[in-house]
Amino acid sequence: MKKRVTVCICCIAMLCTLFRVQSPVMAQDVSAEGNTQREAGSEESAETVSTDRVLSNGLFSVTMPEDVEGLYEGIIEENKIVICDKKSREEKAGGQVFEISAEKTPMEYTRNPSLKKYGELTSGDGAVYDMTLSRPTDVRYTPVNGGKPESYSRLQEKAQQVMDSIASADGGSYSAGAGMKGEDLYQDVLKKYVTAVTERWNAARLEEEEMSPAYELIGKIYGEAALDHIYYAYTDLTGEGVEELLIGEIRGEDRKLAAYDIYTIDDHKPFHSLSGWNENWYYAGELYLINVYKGVNDEEYWSVQDEDYTITNSKANGFSNGFDTFVIDRSKNEDQPWFISGYNGSWQNVTQEEYEEKFNRSVKLKELESRPLSELSAGQ
Repeated sequence: MKKRVTVCICCIAMLCTLFRVQSPVMAQDVSAEGNTQREAGSEESAETVSTDRVLSNGLFSVTMPEDVEGLYEGIIEENKIVICDKKSREEKAGGQVFEISAEKTPMEYTRNPSLKKYGELTSGDGAVYDMTLSRPTDVRYTPVNGGKPESYSRLQEKAQQVMDSIASADGGSYSAGAGMKGEDLYQDVLKKYVTAVTERWNAARLEEEEMSPAYELIGKIYGEAALDHIYYAYTDLTGEGVEELLIGEIRGEDRKLAAYDIYTIDDHKPFHSLSGWNENWYYAGELYLINVYKGVNDEEYWSVQDEDYTITNSKANGFSNGFDTFVIDRSKNEDQPWFISGYNGSWQNVTQEEYEEKFNRSVKLKELESRPLSELSAGQ
């Protein structure tokens, strides 16, 4: 009797396992256009795969170009649509070509180097999303036989066209290019600086308002002409498509904008990211953010920093070493005053040739269209 009960229990367990394996994890239906859609995965993480020209997740839709029909599969999720190369997927490769996402919290995605904002989507219930395009990493792409099929390359070329086709799917609206240009984002911030300089705010008041104390000294030096000597510029420092605001003064032989304050956008509002002062400022580099600090002997430390990390994740209250820091300091070695420090913080005393070769490779300053605050105040 005991044996029969044990056998029955084993049989029931086997049947349960069989039912679990064969439970419906994939359903197939035919869309209105006659193309196949299928849903795969558990109820908690349903994934819809579609070959329709119009791909929609209920929040937004995109339209695929007619000349690539049959070459792609769209993986549709709650807030994103992933375009994949069909041939690659059939050969069990990842095949991801690009991904269109609706992002609600910009600060969470700005460190993704492959992602770029293209505009803003306002949903039917009034929520605002950044519409972004990202390219895959090598792992997510997984080349077939070590190379890309022709169909993959053809789909790559269509990314911009697909982004241009974004539309709201729930009665909202999409605005291409919205929330990206500095002149649309920071006007209230700039007006505050005009007020601060005009009213001669002192260093304590400036810092209380989260502004650099440097403007007090500029006001004392130039008086009523101070607005002619404080400049601002817009540039995309983090590479995600949204411009930052830099405010400071023109310095150095190259006459570049030395920024005492840098603003970025967080949750679709200006965010004061970095602040310096008259002896600690920032330059926008072509590749990196450059922090410059004057030492006790008037030597200048040039720190090359990761702008994504510095802008997005830190509110610097002073100078901080980057992954390369350069200084010419004759107080330490009059005959050979060239020093370089790396990630580990240890200084190397190098030759002039070594110093200049590495410095010139890392420190390349951006050309910015800088304007004085006086132009802004004249237009008010």
